[in-house]
Amino acid sequence: MSFHSKKLGFGYSCIQGKSHVASNLPNQDAVLVEIGKHGITLAVADGVGSQAYSQIGSHVAVTSVKEAFSEFENGLIPIANITKTIFEKYKSGVPEKIRDQSSTTCVFAYLSNISGLFLGQIGDGVCYFKVNDAFSILADKSADFANIVHPLNASKTEAKWKTRHFSLRGDESIKILLATDGVSADIMPTKEEECLNYYCNKLSKWPRILRNLRVKLYLKNWNVPGSNDDKTMIVFWRG
Repeated sequence: MSFHSKKLGFGYSCIQGKSHVASNLPNQDAVLVEIGKHGITLAVADGVGSQAYSQIGSHVAVTSVKEAFSEFENGLIPIANITKTIFEKYKSGVPEKIRDQSSTTCVFAYLSNISGLFLGQIGDGVCYFKVNDAFSILADKSADFANIVHPLNASKTEAKWKTRHFSLRGDESIKILLATDGVSADIMPTKEEECLNYYCNKLSKWPRILRNLRVKLYLKNWNVPGSNDDKTMIVFWRG
C-alpha cells in the first residue's frame, strides 16, 4: 500500500475558538500530518487553557510526535520507545523558563506498511478508530473513575500515555478521527462511530485538494450551542 494510494485519504484543520477570538487569545491547539518513508503520522494537541504558554506546548508536542516516528522509521529507536521519546523531545523542546506554563494534551496515530497501526493519547481529546468493522475509542472517558486530565507537562518526570498497537496485513479497511476537546466534548455518547463514519464518507467524496478546506468549514460552522473552544480535527481513511 502506497501512502499516495487512491484508497487512502485524509483531511484536517485547526481553528481558533470564538472565546479566544473575543478575548484576543491565541489558538492553543496544534495539528500535524506527516508522510514519512514507511508510514503516515497524524497528531493533534490542545494546550491547557489556564496556562500562559500552552500554545507553545501544543506545537512542541505535535513536532515531538513527528520527530519520534522519524527516528523510528530510520531505525534509531524501537516502536516500544515511541512515547518515551516523544516525552523526552517535548521536554527538551519547551524553554526552561516556561515549563510550568506550557502543558498540553496530545493524541496521535501512526500507520505503516511495516509496523501496523500505533495509537497514543495523553489527556483529553479523542481518538476514534475502526479496523475493518471493529470500532473502538482509544481512551473512553466513561471508563475513568474521575474526570481528571493528566496532560504532558515538561516539569514532570513521566507522562501517562494510553496506547494501542495493531499488527496489520496491509489490506485492512481503516478509519481514524483525531480531535481536541473542543470537538470531542460535543460528540454525543453512543454517536462516536456514526461521527467517524460520517466525516470519512463526506470527505471521501471531495477532491484531495479541497479536503482540508472542507474540514475547516465543518469546524467553523460547528452548530453546537455554546461551543466556543479552539477546534482541531483530523479525518483519515484507507480502503
